Amino acid sequence: MKKLLSIFIFACCMAMAFAQNVKPYKLDLSRMGASNEEKTATFDKKTGMVTINKPGKLDEDAGVYYWLDSMDVSAYNIIRVKYEALNDDGFILNVDFPNEANNFNWADRIVYCPSYLTEMVIPITPYPKTFYGLFFQADWHTSYQQFIIKEISFEKVDNPVLTNIHITDDKPVVDTAPNPTINAKADAWDFVPKIGTGFNYWPFESGVDFCLSIDFGEDIYHRGYARANVKRDLQNIKNKGFKNIRIQVNPSAHFIDDKYTLAPRFISELKYLIDCAIEEDLYVIICGLHWAGLKYRTGDKENKVNPIRYESVIVNAKEQKRSEKVLKAFWTQICTAFNNSYDEHLIFETMNEPGDDLHPDVDGHDGPIDLNCPVCKSDVKIGNGYNQLIVDTIRASGGNNANRFIMIAAYGWPYTSYFKMPKDKAKNKIFPIMHMYPMGVENFETFIYTEGLRINAISRDFELLDKYFFKKHIPVYVSETGATVKVPMLEKINMIKDLIAETRKPGRSSGISLWMDPIPFGDSHWCYYNEITGKWTQEEFIDSVIYAAEGKEYPLSEDFIKKNEVKIESIVGKELLEKPHQFENWNDLNIAKFARSVPSKYKVELVIEKTGSDPRITLNYIDADKKWCYIIPEKKKVEGGTLEIYDNGKSNNIIPKESKIVVGITEEYSPYIEYLGLYINGKDYLLKSVKVVE
Repeated sequence: MKKLLSIFIFACCMAMAFAQNVKPYKLDLSRMGASNEEKTATFDKKTGMVTINKPGKLDEDAGVYYWLDSMDVSAYNIIRVKYEALNDDGFILNVDFPNEANNFNWADRIVYCPSYLTEMVIPITPYPKTFYGLFFQADWHTSYQQFIIKEISFEKVDNPVLTNIHITDDKPVVDTAPNPTINAKADAWDFVPKIGTGFNYWPFESGVDFCLSIDFGEDIYHRGYARANVKRDLQNIKNKGFKNIRIQVNPSAHFIDDKYTLAPRFISELKYLIDCAIEEDLYVIICGLHWAGLKYRTGDKENKVNPIRYESVIVNAKEQKRSEKVLKAFWTQICTAFNNSYDEHLIFETMNEPGDDLHPDVDGHDGPIDLNCPVCKSDVKIGNGYNQLIVDTIRASGGNNANRFIMIAAYGWPYTSYFKMPKDKAKNKIFPIMHMYPMGVENFETFIYTEGLRINAISRDFELLDKYFFKKHIPVYVSETGATVKVPMLEKINMIKDLIAETRKPGRSSGISLWMDPIPFGDSHWCYYNEITGKWTQEEFIDSVIYAAEGKEYPLSEDFIKKNEVKIESIVGKELLEKPHQFENWNDLNIAKFARSVPSKYKVELVIEKTGSDPRITLNYIDADKKWCYIIPEKKKVEGGTLEIYDNGKSNNIIPKESKIVVGITEEYSPYIEYLGLYINGKDYLLKSVKVVE
């Protein structure tokens, strides 16, 4: 036994001696390229300064490359980089090597060097034995930045471990103000109108774009945001007329241990942002915890070499206990950092769009909640429980938080019978939030605003909010709304004016906050305020929002209206069917060409050919609840056929007698057809033509 132990000790000593005998190999920085081909990155060989300057090319990679010429790195196990960041952005080191076996994706090759450190150790043991080079790359979506590369060395060390970029010397943030300053008697009904119109400003939403790809440590500002621009941005937001900002504070990769301790630097940066906003007399909404879908991303988005810790909340029984621990830990620490120093200008919002990303996609109800589904039924109870846990945690922290206003994010729509408002020790201090996008979201937009859309996607929602909340003296705040820049200007202006008008109707207490992107992302983005330039875009839309919230009409010029008016040709008398359609056994056909192209009352003419013994025709629409409904023809009669009504007058079949069938569409049904189209169904006939006739 002693002999074996001696051999083991000798082997360890030899290994250590070998490690010590391998001298570090320092790269000659003068061999670094002076610039990249695009001239968007330069390297000063005297100072080691890398300058990134790529205005208007935010999505393009920019950096300088150090050619290693297929260097053999088998004698080393780490790369050590010594550097200095000159602003709030670090940089990305991309290790370039051959990958013939396709064992690595792009995320495996990159490591972020944060701004608050001066040295990074990067293990190279998982990689191949030869390297092509090192690419020192700008932070993503950065227009301009500078950093200094002081030294790069390849070394052999005893413990090749990646630098923990979450461990800093920062102390926990504790709000030590001794006395409560909040108005304990304030009522949510009177308070919500004071919040006014808001703007989503979200540099702390760290998990959405990057969650499993790259760990940014405690550098917070990405996607165009910059700490240096915070005060400028908040002044611009305030001067534009907004009354609040909503900050999505998804901690995701900022928990530093198994007790779900938040990195102090993360909370310190949040405190800085909130303090700057309150200095501008803005209300601030802290919205905690985002969806968890990205936690389960795989493929080239996942970093397998340096796995990233990512915590989230999932409304699912399998993840319930862990999610509850995350929620309690997050809100306990937020309450510790933000209490008596912050009066009613600081508002808490429990979660952002909580969902079940583990729900099996069965029977087509992925999205809408089906209470006949046991998973949905369980999720509803869990989602309500999460809100109760958060409210209890906030109230237990005492001080101002005992009476702080709390916005409640429902699992599912808040105006449904299964949503339960949490019990609260404070009186009239909690209220639900809604997210409303009547014209859709990116790449799924509706580009024409119609009366049908107003009725089905706006007015009806507020009627339900009347039923479930407003009539019970409970306000509702729309914490996300808007339309993408791709939606025609007048269309979205008319939409948002109607939506805001609903919030201002007597007997309601409500308001809205616009969603936004910090910089343009693709064609269907939400960038109305560019974080890099500090400039507003499509200001007529923004100004219309601000005016409408005050009950006023923003004056649009005749030239603007003429330039932005969307003219739609009438479809009356035109063929709507692209080709004949055979109905064999109730296979529906949708025609969605009715948006502002027909009068409010009209007739639909069908030309058919019987192909079976028992032909039947139905005309249908989808209502605001996404339910299948039947159109009852005007005066309950049709030309060229007879009407067979059943189901207490809710359903009907048209039995064709002639080849031409004419059905009268009244004002009752035309908005629904305009909204989601006309559905034609049936069996045993060939549909040869569809036209709208006066």
